[in-house]
Amino acid sequence: MEKVQYTRLTKYFSFIACFILTGIFSSCAKYIDDPTPVDTTKRWLAYRQNVDDTISVKDGYVYLSTHNAISANGTSIASNNKFKGDFEVKISYSSFVASGNYSFSDQLIFNFSSPDIQNPLIAAFLTNDEIYLQDSTRTGVSKSSTNRAGEVYVKREGSTIYSWIRAGDDSLFFNKTNYYSEDVSLEVKVYSADNTTAHTSVHLDDIVVVGGGGFVKSNAFDENTIDFIQ
Repeated sequence: MEKVQYTRLTKYFSFIACFILTGIFSSCAKYIDDPTPVDTTKRWLAYRQNVDDTISVKDGYVYLSTHNAISANGTSIASNNKFKGDFEVKISYSSFVASGNYSFSDQLIFNFSSPDIQNPLIAAFLTNDEIYLQDSTRTGVSKSSTNRAGEVYVKREGSTIYSWIRAGDDSLFFNKTNYYSEDVSLEVKVYSADNTTAHTSVHLDDIVVVGGGGFVKSNAFDENTIDFIQ
């Protein structure tokens, strides 16, 4: 009788042990197959060129404003995390105001960058009279435009990158194959080197992100998600 009871207890504890181990291995397998991106409340890093420059969220958009400085680096927001693997992102902007009198004195710049590359992987520009698209080799295309609102689009599949910029009815397309598949960050900034105190500014109305590992989120422009660095 004691032997039978001992056998039952042995089977019971063996079952419990197997159940626990199965749960552990199942959890590990689930994590590997479907990893959850880290929760980052501060999704955007904000940098001011001058102490009186403005980075603020109002009426559902981000407002960036800057004026000329001796060292013109621009006032910007940058993604706190990186796009990984395949991704698709579209950024809508409006109300761009360029205070300078010549092309490149004031710019709205969209940079998709990696520390492994000296220049931005893809850069889109809007100046007071032109739109530009450029890759890290500084090969690019340009077109005249005085429109102040539009969209920037970048898509990556493997190492193939497709991009365009639109300002009003003016559009540019720039595609590059077998290019770059490592992680990249996004920076959007207004830059001023016009030698005046007038401000160059823009509204960033929306960002829509598909893929990219889930680390950079769509529609994440609000005060709670911006970390003001300086």
